[in-house]
Amino acid sequence: MSKEVYTGILGEIQEEYNKQYPNCFNPENMGDCFGHNLPDYKYIDFTGDDGYGENCHLIFMWKGKYYKMTGFSHKSHYGTDWYGSSDSVREVTPKTVERVVYE
Repeated sequence: MSKEVYTGILGEIQEEYNKQYPNCFNPENMGDCFGHNLPDYKYIDFTGDDGYGENCHLIFMWKGKYYKMTGFSHKSHYGTDWYGSSDSVREVTPKTVERVVYE
């Protein structure tokens, strides 16, 4: 159980999460199985390799805005566990990028 108090976006998510699960919020669990009871949270994607200790970026939406958190991930049959830093969360905007691929 986490009793650490977060600030910023993670603080807002923690406040909502704790209404349902008091003192259980942990940003390390913000992978694809997190937030199914939070209507304002949506897991978008993560970039990086599957496995343990891989450098990745977690992308999620909170109240209609996109955010990126840098850290490490670990995938298992439970989903993606996220080991990110609360200091690394920043707002981002989706962009379309054209890529040329030669096959």
